[in-house]
Amino acid sequence: MLDRAFKVLKFDKKELKRTKFFVLDIERPTELLPVEFHEKYVPPPPPEPGQRRLPEEIEAELKKQEQELEKLAQISVEMSSQLAMLSKVVPPQKEEVEEESKEPAPDPELQKLVYVNIKLPGNVLWFEPPIVAGWDKNLGFWSTEDFHDLKFNEDKQVLTFRTGRFGPVGLAAFRYANLPYQTWELKPYKGEGVVFNITAAVMIVEFIIKGDKVCVNQLQNGATEALQEIVGKYYSPYQLRKLLCTGGVDLFPPHDAYCYIDGATPKHRAAEDHLYHCMALLSTSHSFAWSRWNLLAGRRNLVLQMREFVEKKRQASLFKGIFCYNEAAWSAVSREMQKITSSFVTVCTRLCYKHVPVTLVVLKYMEVALLLQHDYSLLLVTPLKACIVDCTEMSQSFSDEGVQGTKFCSDLYHLVLEQGSLGAASKINNIPFTLAETVFEMLVTTRVLSFS
Repeated sequence: MLDRAFKVLKFDKKELKRTKFFVLDIERPTELLPVEFHEKYVPPPPPEPGQRRLPEEIEAELKKQEQELEKLAQISVEMSSQLAMLSKVVPPQKEEVEEESKEPAPDPELQKLVYVNIKLPGNVLWFEPPIVAGWDKNLGFWSTEDFHDLKFNEDKQVLTFRTGRFGPVGLAAFRYANLPYQTWELKPYKGEGVVFNITAAVMIVEFIIKGDKVCVNQLQNGATEALQEIVGKYYSPYQLRKLLCTGGVDLFPPHDAYCYIDGATPKHRAAEDHLYHCMALLSTSHSFAWSRWNLLAGRRNLVLQMREFVEKKRQASLFKGIFCYNEAAWSAVSREMQKITSSFVTVCTRLCYKHVPVTLVVLKYMEVALLLQHDYSLLLVTPLKACIVDCTEMSQSFSDEGVQGTKFCSDLYHLVLEQGSLGAASKINNIPFTLAETVFEMLVTTRVLSFS
């Protein structure tokens, strides 16, 4: 593009006759050049303390301010997963201009701001309205200054705001929106893997661990369909963490996360890591779950629920072995097995009253009766010991006293070897090394005992 510039020299009248005019062709760059834009806006001060205004006056003032803001130039930006795809300036319509002429002139300082409308990327889950921040190249950090009137439409995933500064703009979100956890559970999965369920502050996530791979089996409570493409696919733990964090689901708190979260109790680090190792070794033979006593138990006390996992087929065969081999009685037992909702002893007592031939051999099958208990036991682990405490989730208060008659055990692994069944010991000895290490990595990165 060529521009013509006229150079005019001004002299007095006598010398003007000898003056010559020059016409020069100046070649300029064809690309657009950046222009500095920075307008400072100070919002109106709030009303004085004690001054009362009617709701109608407040509503009218907000409506007037909104109308004035709507008259500003608008910039609409539609963002993809990588960068902004569309940006345009929307001038006021003719009808709006005619209406403006009838109304009093708006605040001139407010007119200098620019109205921005951003369509958020669809590959990220937003649990709170994003925070808009601009890069200050002079100071070298991100700043929320010069951004006003932020509004977030969760259904349409659209963010609007007013700004008095142009430049790189970023959207920030609170990293720990899903912490602390509400509940969690770790249990065997079909004899070949482990299921790890986490009910976070917002999301419900179910992981399936097989060998050295992990997949997200369920991802619930998201506002959009973001991250649904990774559900059911197996990744390494590092790849899966990276995908979830990039998509806004951060369930992997660092060591200092408790400084930014209310309701978290960091546990003794060495004891917690060792307990995760033990849980990983027992993950194919036992189920573990969240306990409500853990939060207030203190830094050196780790409290969780535990029970030995028994498959339904083996459970039915063990149940049958308890009773005399009377086919009629066993048919009744089989029917009752389908609707067990109470404890083992209660069911057996009910059956004994209904069917006289059914007799419970208590002494011979005491271990089987313990296996068939459906209730969790409460486990207390400290840096010095591990024990089953004489307390339940429904107790009025927590007790750190162990069950009478149990031996001292230094950790969870030796406790299970001492009190567990032969089947559990066999599973512990045969657990694949890759599975145990992957389960440990998922536990140590989510820190469910410190953040639940």
